[in-house]
Amino acid sequence: MSDSVLLVISLLLVIGNFHDTRFFVYGVVDEYKRDDFPDDFVFGSGTSAYQVEGAVLEDGRSFSIWDTFAHNPGVTWYNGANADITCDGYHKYKKDIQLMVETGLEAYRFSISWSRLIPNGRGSVNVKGLQYYNDFINILIAHGIQPHVTLHHFDLPQVLEDEYGGWISRKSVKDFVAYADVCFREFGDRVLHWTTFNEANIFSLSGYDFAFSPPGRCSSPFGMINCSRGDSTSEPYLVTHYLLLAHASAVKLYRQKYKAMQRGFVGINLLGFWFEPYTNTTKDVKAAQRDNAECYIHVNQKVSMSTGFKTCADHNRVPPPTTSGDLSSCRRSLSKQPHRPPSRLYETILAVYPFLLLGFSFFFASTHIYILKPSSSFIFSNILPQELTCVVVFFSSNNNTGAPD
Repeated sequence: MSDSVLLVISLLLVIGNFHDTRFFVYGVVDEYKRDDFPDDFVFGSGTSAYQVEGAVLEDGRSFSIWDTFAHNPGVTWYNGANADITCDGYHKYKKDIQLMVETGLEAYRFSISWSRLIPNGRGSVNVKGLQYYNDFINILIAHGIQPHVTLHHFDLPQVLEDEYGGWISRKSVKDFVAYADVCFREFGDRVLHWTTFNEANIFSLSGYDFAFSPPGRCSSPFGMINCSRGDSTSEPYLVTHYLLLAHASAVKLYRQKYKAMQRGFVGINLLGFWFEPYTNTTKDVKAAQRDNAECYIHVNQKVSMSTGFKTCADHNRVPPPTTSGDLSSCRRSLSKQPHRPPSRLYETILAVYPFLLLGFSFFFASTHIYILKPSSSFIFSNILPQELTCVVVFFSSNNNTGAPD
């Protein structure tokens, strides 16, 4: 895994405990020290299983949709790169953890390879995969590093993709919850921070609309590849729907079966952007303000991040039912659309189960310039529930390993 383990800087901020705004500055700061931050502010790094583990068919692991996608000759923008070996973290994790210790990290966010833990997608657990993650977690804890686990990082087992189409099928929800149950049971005595889906909003768009990530499904003219399968006008909506159901079902499972004993936190991760005007002209300023207003969740009316779930009709945005439990606005928008997912009462009930942890991935800010007359805006605001304990923000550097970032 080498130094590329420092792919993502993870910052845990406990809501309400950070009052010193002098650290949120605009411009260049010469130096920060650990003592400049409160005790409950945690510094860490993060990776995903496919990016760093390698050993793709070793010790019982099966292919994930990332493996299949990376080996697809029609995918040209990665220049033939794949993660068959990548950082070889499966064999070098002890050295990687030592690097974390030397760096002074306090937390490490990693994902579990569903294909390594349960190679058939459901059913029996791979003993060697289980041992690997147990050893990994135990060594992290032995060095005082908090393990933060992501369950799904764009890497559904290929066997489930082949069987029923993966996340375009409702069957994926049941299989994901069974997989989450295994993880909670086997690792939850030591893992307190769980993320169900990494960048769930991007997974539905990039995998099923534009097709620049697995499983690479799209339809013309939307895809970035030659679209041979998929439907960009319907599948992103279905996938988002099933991701939210799977997330809510996993949260419900954890609360009912594990929360009292393990006292952990289960959340979801979304990708966010921030827009700045390209110039100081009124049109450019308004263009940036409009996009910041259109597609941002407001956390306690102070912290804003873009979500971009392709669920709610015209503007491809989703009000966050993950925080409010209210899917009615999405249902009303979708009721007039031919691509709407089927509505069921229990699905609304499931969404009432909010999360205790919210993750944001933030890679870069963007400049906006006014080009066309803006259309009507879809603006939403939501206050996170009182139960919300922390917000996790992931800042990323470039990944030069050849593995997808």
